[in-house]
Amino acid sequence: MGKCTTIFPATRSAPDLPTNSTIFQSVERGANFLRTFLPEVDIPAELIRDELLNDAKIMERLDDFDPYLGNVLETVVTRDATFLAFPMGELNWELSKLSFDPYILSIYNSSEDLSPFRQSGNSLVFMPSAHSVMSFDTPIQQISTSRPLNSLGLQNSYLAVRTFGPTSVFEVNTSGNTPYLTETVTVLHSDTANRALVDMCISPSPFEGLLVNDHGTVYKCGISNGRKYM
Repeated sequence: MGKCTTIFPATRSAPDLPTNSTIFQSVERGANFLRTFLPEVDIPAELIRDELLNDAKIMERLDDFDPYLGNVLETVVTRDATFLAFPMGELNWELSKLSFDPYILSIYNSSEDLSPFRQSGNSLVFMPSAHSVMSFDTPIQQISTSRPLNSLGLQNSYLAVRTFGPTSVFEVNTSGNTPYLTETVTVLHSDTANRALVDMCISPSPFEGLLVNDHGTVYKCGISNGRKYM
């Protein structure tokens, strides 16, 4: 066989492979790693075992309910069109290229190259682009968008992306059939008492956002004179 070449990158996370090793085997591997790469560090095997047991319990709870994972498929409504936004890539840290939804596609008779939907008989097949509009340093945990207050769509549209790191808010504008993102607000962990966010919602212009951290504290975020306030 010849050289393997990726011509269409993955657009979703690879599933985690289950591990069949026991805690005792994991402790042995951890101890061997420390002895090999950090020989000057003396860590008892009991401490490694306790940490691995605690980590296993945390992962079991996250399998049942992950409080940090929010909605990651959203529609972005602008003055001219409606788009879909979702994470992509093997690590989910890339934001999909915003694409027309089928309803707007039929109304504006836009080029099918702009849409992730393809006609197949009487059905529409979802075929997203392999190219992202931007990447983040950590996986995307939640996507939230503003909703227009009336059918005229006169308000600015905003798209918020929450990751394990900062939360970024973008103003969405369109030129013809192409959406453009302009970052307007970045919320850091230091803005929320150094706690991770678990939920958020945003409103159209004037922009305001409600943020909740993992201690249940609610923060109000907005823009005044071009600057962020909390």
